[in-house]
Amino acid sequence: MGKDNRKDPAWKYGREVENEAGDKKTYIYIECMFCKNIIIGGVKRMKDHLACTHKNVVPCPGVSEDVKNEIINYLKVEKLQKDLAQQQFEDMIELGSCYGKNDKTNSRRSIRGPIDRFVTNIGGDEEQNTYDWSKAKRAAE
Repeated sequence: MGKDNRKDPAWKYGREVENEAGDKKTYIYIECMFCKNIIIGGVKRMKDHLACTHKNVVPCPGVSEDVKNEIINYLKVEKLQKDLAQQQFEDMIELGSCYGKNDKTNSRRSIRGPIDRFVTNIGGDEEQNTYDWSKAKRAAE
């Protein structure tokens, strides 16, 4: 994403800086405009810094209450959206979005996880035809 397209409110209060040590790490370094601290790790940590959440980063001593409340509200809305998306996904699974048999069984095949959003079982859950060795052994006796 280009630097001009950033929509996260944390970018209004910080700017991306180059790593002075010259390391080739992929971390994003953001300088806080209130305290001039360099936040390593990206915009999520910058939001935690500005909101003074004490999560994985030192709180900003110079942030104003208005900015702090703006970021806290943004984090709350972001969490609500994430929780809603997770609940909708779980509801979709409960309603039987599995392909194949419609009866409820304790089959391990009906257990679905997050990767199943991207992978579908087109073939269904048909039983594989295999040779029954126990029947053949009994018939031979």
